[in-house]
Amino acid sequence: MKAHFRNKRPSVILELPPDAARAYLLKSESYFAAELPRYFDFGPMLTRISTLLSKTPLADLTVKNLQNCKGINHTILHNKDGQFAWRPQELIHPFLYVELVHRLTEPKSWALIQQRFADFGQDRRFKCTSLPLVSNSSVSDKAAQILRWREGHELASLELSLQFDYMLKTDITDCYGSLCTRAFAPALHGLELQEGNDRRGGRKLLGNALGSLVRSAHGNRTHGLPHDSNLSHLLAELVLGYGDLLISQDLNRAGLSEFKIIRYRDDYRVFAHSRQDCELIARTICNVLRDFGLKLNPGKTGITDEVIAAAIKHDKRCSVKIGFQSTRLIDDLLGIYDLALQHPNSGSVIRFLMEFQKKIIRKKGAQEPVAPMVAILTDIAIRNPRTYPIYAAVLSRMFSWVSRKVASALLVQIQAKFVSVPHTGHLDLWLQRIAIPNGLPFTYSEPLCRTVSDPEFHVWNNDWLQEQYRHLVKASTYVDLSELEPVVQLGEVQLFHYGS
Repeated sequence: MKAHFRNKRPSVILELPPDAARAYLLKSESYFAAELPRYFDFGPMLTRISTLLSKTPLADLTVKNLQNCKGINHTILHNKDGQFAWRPQELIHPFLYVELVHRLTEPKSWALIQQRFADFGQDRRFKCTSLPLVSNSSVSDKAAQILRWREGHELASLELSLQFDYMLKTDITDCYGSLCTRAFAPALHGLELQEGNDRRGGRKLLGNALGSLVRSAHGNRTHGLPHDSNLSHLLAELVLGYGDLLISQDLNRAGLSEFKIIRYRDDYRVFAHSRQDCELIARTICNVLRDFGLKLNPGKTGITDEVIAAAIKHDKRCSVKIGFQSTRLIDDLLGIYDLALQHPNSGSVIRFLMEFQKKIIRKKGAQEPVAPMVAILTDIAIRNPRTYPIYAAVLSRMFSWVSRKVASALLVQIQAKFVSVPHTGHLDLWLQRIAIPNGLPFTYSEPLCRTVSDPEFHVWNNDWLQEQYRHLVKASTYVDLSELEPVVQLGEVQLFHYGS
């Protein structure tokens, strides 16, 4: 790992002054955290809208009530397991997103948010490791977040095995899809202040304003928070952090003092001296979350006295044994394939595909038949949708080893294999990334793909926005193909650029 990353500590967003927090949230990487091809850059578009909204209220730019509009955000349905599980990845309408960012980062509002999170963090038995981070180095904010998860979640769990004999692991079912937006007000202002203001018409409370804006983006539904932006992560942390405070108070009233809870967003690890204490804490978490419209996932809830084994994911422990010792690329892929069968959609599968990309990135040709390797790689991707970006990157290098005619035929076969897999919009975006610069014919169903070929296309519903401002969100404002290369390079999909 590069020295500069070791020496520069990432900053939690709450450590930033309001203007820096605003700039952070207006970055393209913060706006949409899911991996997209690099030619999507939403930052300049968001900056222009921010300049406009700094001078003109959003209400003066509309032609109809937002809450009467449907489908304002653009949603990519992302397959989770290669079968029927899926979740929405949402690109919040840029005008609504910027309005939310402005409301949050006004100096008085930001000071309130910082104070509330300070209140949530007073009980040292609770540790939240998932607040959005600024990397302060050349690696991405997302990479810094992953390292924080490993250090604050995995390694801290190992350390706590010295103090506690039992660990409870659990997470929240459909956290973002179920979260009640009316929870923002009590989370920010406390229940008593919020209820008092509600009786007097508390529309001016920041928590109520945030809830109203989020509901506007969701067809006026009271439950649900858009996925895949750091803004949404911060709003979720606000409610879950408030939940930590309430859980702490309830456990104090129950007389339980010796325990530790590590939370990474909706993922809880509870450490205690007995199974009974773990069960009491689990019931307390359930009771608190119920008021936010949330519940624990019974299929992912369990108590164990094998804390070391439970602290590190099984796929990671197994993958330590895998190496790239073979001189044949197909043997390397078969090793990854076996891992993917044992631990589908795991982070270890992605990590080894990234290592494989490093191994082949400078190869100008292959001594082995390409089609069998593409077949193995495609089967891995079908069963492991998290691999789509690195899958496309490896494909792009393999396509460079064959003629355009052969590559075109392989791409047709690949798309045919995915026909039976539902919700593959994310895959469409990455296959388009390798099809365009290589001149390969390509069909897609994901609307965001059209923005790459049609600079005038509007992917968001703008019916509510005055026509004179709609050009600010057309495709040409966030798509730039000028530096597109035929082969996907390491920096486009590799979170960590150390080693090669």
